[in-house]
Amino acid sequence: MALPDYYKILKISPNASADEIKKAYKEQALKYHPDVFHHEKAIETFQLVNTAYRTLIDPALRKRYDFQMKYPDSVATQVSDARNRHPADRDYYYRKAYHPKQASPSKSIFNFRKINTFFFISILAILAVGIVFGTIDLITNFRYGGLLFSVLALVIIWRGMSIIKREK
Repeated sequence: MALPDYYKILKISPNASADEIKKAYKEQALKYHPDVFHHEKAIETFQLVNTAYRTLIDPALRKRYDFQMKYPDSVATQVSDARNRHPADRDYYYRKAYHPKQASPSKSIFNFRKINTFFFISILAILAVGIVFGTIDLITNFRYGGLLFSVLALVIIWRGMSIIKREK
């Protein structure tokens, strides 16, 4: 598909400055706005004027457009970037460029569950070691502080897990 000549659409020369492009765009936009220009192709015409303006006012897009106009056969057809499309375009929100591929939420939840399980098992293992050392301390030195702390922490974690399971 051949590119439309944006310079002819805005009625400017190919070496026009940014101020000349803005002035020409304002003239064409006032002339072809759908509220003023009552024609069956009014919206398409106005969108074409907007696309011409956005392409020619941006130096990078203008340079790429000029290259495509100069060498139309050497440029491979590419998917248009949805950011440069007009929002009134009915396919705007359905383009692949607008919706980048995202990670599956089930995989991220699965990884989150694996991490939580790892931390939970690690805490239980530490508490089990604390109970063993607390029991040894109770037997040898008759001190029960470490054992009491470990048992209380284990009961709190156990109770929290039962609350979480019940709420699911």
